[in-house]
Amino acid sequence: ERFGRKITFLWSNWMMLIVSILMYTCIINQTITIVLLLVLPTILTANGTTMWIYIPESFPTNIRAMSCCILNIFGRLGGAAGSFTAKYFDNLYGVHATLLSCVVVLAVAAVSVHFISRETRGTQ
Repeated sequence: ERFGRKITFLWSNWMMLIVSILMYTCIINQTITIVLLLVLPTILTANGTTMWIYIPESFPTNIRAMSCCILNIFGRLGGAAGSFTAKYFDNLYGVHATLLSCVVVLAVAAVSVHFISRETRGTQ
């Protein structure tokens, strides 16, 4: 509770965006890419944990239960489809275009979280 959940959520989204931009610009240097790929799971874990804590606090129980199930299904489908989609884009456009699309999606997510989400710290 030291930091608000919204601040933690924003921090993890912006860190994912920064690491993705660094991967986009440093893809040629194999050492930097490996280091960034080692840092990325930590940020992804922080983001996922914050989402599982923050989002349910924002809604009543009946809406929360249904939306968590639906979002979990779409998250798993998106994760499964993302592997094939990323490989398709990589073959079609190259690795830079694939990473650029990830950067754009993360930028939209970070800006959306910043303007749409509300702080739940100290609320009951």
